Amino acid sequence: MIKKLPYWDLRTHTILYSFSILFFLNFNLIYAQETENFLTDHFFLSEVLIGKTVPANLHFPDIHMQRGISIGIGKDHKNNKEEWAYRLNYPKTGVAIGLSNMGNRDVLGYQFSILPYAEFPLLTLNEKKLNLMLGLGSSYFTEKYDLKNNPINKAVSTNITWSFKLFTYYPIFQTSTTNIRLGLGYAHQSNGHKKLPNNGFNSFLTSVNANINFKKNKEIKESPSFLTFEKTQNTYINVEAGWGENTFSPSFNDPKNVYSFRLGIGKKVNNTFRLGTGIHYHYYQHYYDYISNNESLVQKGEEFETLKNHPVINASAFGVFITGEMILLNHIGFLTQIGVNLHKPSYSIEWRYNEGWKDTPQEIPEGWLLGDYNSKYKLKKLVSTRLGVKYYFTSIDSNPKHNVYLSASINANLGQADFTEFGLGYIYNLKIN
Repeated sequence: MIKKLPYWDLRTHTILYSFSILFFLNFNLIYAQETENFLTDHFFLSEVLIGKTVPANLHFPDIHMQRGISIGIGKDHKNNKEEWAYRLNYPKTGVAIGLSNMGNRDVLGYQFSILPYAEFPLLTLNEKKLNLMLGLGSSYFTEKYDLKNNPINKAVSTNITWSFKLFTYYPIFQTSTTNIRLGLGYAHQSNGHKKLPNNGFNSFLTSVNANINFKKNKEIKESPSFLTFEKTQNTYINVEAGWGENTFSPSFNDPKNVYSFRLGIGKKVNNTFRLGTGIHYHYYQHYYDYISNNESLVQKGEEFETLKNHPVINASAFGVFITGEMILLNHIGFLTQIGVNLHKPSYSIEWRYNEGWKDTPQEIPEGWLLGDYNSKYKLKKLVSTRLGVKYYFTSIDSNPKHNVYLSASINANLGQADFTEFGLGYIYNLKIN
């Protein structure tokens, strides 16, 4: 039996989430690349947002418009002569902190966020560039679900959540020091299945965004757009181990450990992109405890009685995956992964508990309606997905033979959060072609 890690309190989780995201980015989103003049490329950002969050559950409270502000610091990489900047069409990167009123101060409260982001030129309209912004960070909510004191807010049941933002920006006023833009986009917050309920906030927002340069823009004498790089690719082998936490159902709602292992192989293309495939293994402490404690659905004569024959194997999941990764600033990787679970038998127990009658108790009464095995169940049991960030200790651009990284990610059953994970990985790069 695998020994459980100790449960950490709220303060520790706050430090862990915030420090992890910032450490992986290592403030490289702003400071990593050497420049002749810091003020030339950096800017102050501010944004005012307004929109609406989608009701997260039945009997969700009445909500007004969601309103928020954010400020931060960013860097325009138009003067950057490194390959990753060239391949990504000279993006902007930065970190923003924000405050939002979610539309019902008493029930939903306020959201405080810290959001590292990257912004990419998308297309040019009337000589003005439409940009796409992707942000992944952490949020703190002043109000959360509580069975006695706040039962109608099922969006979040933890103060700390992951935070994701996808926006497009279009400039409406530009000078040599100021760029004012209109924004339109989507924001999502959830706790990665750490505690239930976890329906999450899903908000659609508009904004007015201002980037104010620290120094007046000057014409670039030697534009990096004239730079060229040879196409390169090399094969790599990847090994990664991770630890995370999740919960099982509202009646088994204490976070417990999830352990993961991955082995993969792939290609690094032009020092900027990784494309790979591999195998994954996950071990769920919640599944093991449910089986070994002889809970309702594994008791003699019940549907999952046979899982007790091999509890460790049946508390596990393994399968295959393909992964894509975009590398920024030579150290930061944004990864997406999709895979197929070849073995995950105990997910069926979790589905039975959570998709039938509301609040299924630990000891299930006779005649209780459990979740039905429909097409939605089949897809979620089959498809695994992952979204996250990596921090590489050695610059990717230097083409090291060996590299080590830290990772933070959200694993999901298709689109439904499965567990939050922090990992340590190793890359072995073969000869460059």
